[in-house]
Amino acid sequence: MPRDGWHTLDSVLNRVMEAFGLSDGLKEQRSLGYWEQAAGEKIAARVRAVRVQKGVLWVSTDSPHHATEVSLRKQQIMDAINEASGADVIRDIRFVGAWERRKGRER
Repeated sequence: MPRDGWHTLDSVLNRVMEAFGLSDGLKEQRSLGYWEQAAGEKIAARVRAVRVQKGVLWVSTDSPHHATEVSLRKQQIMDAINEASGADVIRDIRFVGAWERRKGRER
């Protein structure tokens, strides 16, 4: 606690988020914002970060070439996202399949 009794808004919000069990979900959602930086502009143009769930970053692409590139650079991309976000949030990268993409459009 600061000497003058005041806290920054950021520190208060972080404590509230943790108290309600929301901080992990917030970290996961923030990590999506680092996709382009971590994957690179060319890959990010063809591979879309869809969501993060329980440490898994789900991505989507119709390009087998770019899917292979992501698979080969998976650890490097995860490390870059985790470093940029300041937390070890991403533990795996998986691809959303064509069936799941179709299923999402039917809703």
